[in-house]
Amino acid sequence: MLITLKKEGDMLRRPRFIIGLILLVIVSFALGGCGSGKKEGSVQTTTIDLANAVKLGNANCLQCHNAGKDLTMINDLDTRTIGAVYEDSVHFNPLFSPNADGFVQCEDCHGGGEFHWGTGPLAHPVPDWHVCIECHDGTHGGPNFPVTFPETVHANTDMRPDKFFFQGSVGTTQATDHGVPEVTPDGQPVTKNQHIEECSACHDSNQRFVYDDSGNLILPDPNNMPDPTVSCANCHDAHQVGKITMVPQRAGNVVYPIFRKEQIPQNGKIVRTGPWVRPVIYQPNGAVQPDGTVDPSRVMGTNNQLSVELICAACHTKGLYKYSQKPTHQENVYPQWLNSGHGTRNDPAFAEFSANPPAYTNPDTGETYSLGSHYTSYPFDMALNATGATANTTQNAGNNNFACFHCHNGIGTLSWMEDIQGTPDADVVFGDEPVMCLTCHSPHSQPTGTKFMLRVPVKMTQYSGAVNIDGNFFLDGTPIPPIKDTDNSTICIFCHQGRESGLTLYAEKLAPGADITGSFFNPHYLGT
Repeated sequence: MLITLKKEGDMLRRPRFIIGLILLVIVSFALGGCGSGKKEGSVQTTTIDLANAVKLGNANCLQCHNAGKDLTMINDLDTRTIGAVYEDSVHFNPLFSPNADGFVQCEDCHGGGEFHWGTGPLAHPVPDWHVCIECHDGTHGGPNFPVTFPETVHANTDMRPDKFFFQGSVGTTQATDHGVPEVTPDGQPVTKNQHIEECSACHDSNQRFVYDDSGNLILPDPNNMPDPTVSCANCHDAHQVGKITMVPQRAGNVVYPIFRKEQIPQNGKIVRTGPWVRPVIYQPNGAVQPDGTVDPSRVMGTNNQLSVELICAACHTKGLYKYSQKPTHQENVYPQWLNSGHGTRNDPAFAEFSANPPAYTNPDTGETYSLGSHYTSYPFDMALNATGATANTTQNAGNNNFACFHCHNGIGTLSWMEDIQGTPDADVVFGDEPVMCLTCHSPHSQPTGTKFMLRVPVKMTQYSGAVNIDGNFFLDGTPIPPIKDTDNSTICIFCHQGRESGLTLYAEKLAPGADITGSFFNPHYLGT
């Protein structure tokens, strides 16, 4: 990346050049007086190669970004500095770093700081997925999901919308919305700059917009506007992408992601207003302690709930544009999910499998649930199956819902869909979560043959008993139709085919030699 700078402007950004400039003026007076044979007021330009800028090392970065001098030094509306959260992240841990120096340095993501010095340019001031994928390509031992990210609509590789969101350019002249001049509720013009900011709230939410007193755009650089992409840092906390913890069931470390804070619409109506919240995949107040151990006395009310779906809710809700206050164009998906069977935490399918069933009220009977035989003690390691440990020698505590989490926990389901349950690659579940957005939708890939980034389970059916059905078959042995025929309904079959069928019921209870004694066989084949 080459960039041309006004030399004197670039110099004035840095204290050391200010001192040098003063010395230069003194020397000029001593040698040549006030006059000059050259044209006065000329501006020299220089071209610098940001892509190959020299790296100065973390110490140079953290001397400012650990100081918390202003909001640019603060992490995503956190009270800590960028440096503090970065040093508490998986990127700073040598166990998970591809670099010989033991950790992912600031300049590995932002580019060399040779020309930066607090205010000068960086190759990647706001790194997008193109930067992340340089490491997350499956060759560095870390997650390699982003290898397929360019295929998704989030990556916006076809550049629709364009970087000016159909305004043609930046500027302080009035914006248009589908050809209609855009105004605020009191009739004031919405500028092109403001329109781009409104749209970027979802299409490129990692960008910060800064204006001068005249409304001219300062950040992002109007001469180098970024293409809109829902990039990695739109969802993941850029400076604390993940943390490391231990769980009693495993001998090794577990990494769990940290999501960035978002403003979630209140009552499903308004985007970018109300409190900032951080979607969590690790209990912030529940029974699981920071070291992975469990304190059962802290299971109170519904404090073992997770809220991963909020990372999607921030944008996938119909709200109001920031300046015009007109309704945004997206569908009102999050409220739809909240009112669906997938998002109803009080339904038996999720409440009975929670850490504290008595804290939930059955919507049909109005009664709270008993503790029952399905409640879960977290953390729950999906690497451990119902009959024996496969990760090490310690079982999950309490009731073993290994088979139940095939459908009854939106995170446990993922291990089954990927067919990694019972292996060390399986997920650790840290709290209650129903079937949420990421259960069905893959944020990092666009599976062939589906729409809206819906997952395609590796193996649809795994049944063992008097009959064994293992693979992409229904419970009667009929093959699952190919995706080109089932389209998006394939993902539904994964849970909604039930646990039993006429075939399995016959084989277990009615076939010659089968054991017909015992209580009612299984309720799952009726309800599904």
